[in-house]
Amino acid sequence: MLDANGDMRQAEPIEDVPTINTGSLIVFVLDAGGALPVTGARVRIYHSGDMGGEPIAELISGENGKTEAIYLPTPPVSISDIPDRSPGVFELYDIVVSLDGYFDVVSRNIPVYPQVLSIQPVYMVPMTRLGGQNPGL
Repeated sequence: MLDANGDMRQAEPIEDVPTINTGSLIVFVLDAGGALPVTGARVRIYHSGDMGGEPIAELISGENGKTEAIYLPTPPVSISDIPDRSPGVFELYDIVVSLDGYFDVVSRNIPVYPQVLSIQPVYMVPMTRLGGQNPGL
């Protein structure tokens, strides 16, 4: 998210204390080899299918490659008692991770469950490794 001066700021959790209608998410950003954390990556979180709009949160990966945990809205746990509610109670989110020198990574339909800490690994591919060609093409 941007502050009043247009500078990027760390997103704050939706609430200080998790409730039964929230789940938490940490994004773990790694080099494509998986051995090195990627520091300073911009992580934008959207409701699933809303990537054309404003992100609901924007985080920066730390020295260990991880973002701060953020609490995100989920359906109430009580709807899990409804018959035929399968595979469970969760909310879907899309994540876009970007950093200069790396290809952007888009992760779609990431489930976040109520009262659960989810850790989503994201593997960044350096542009130099593929001579500037996008690995998805």
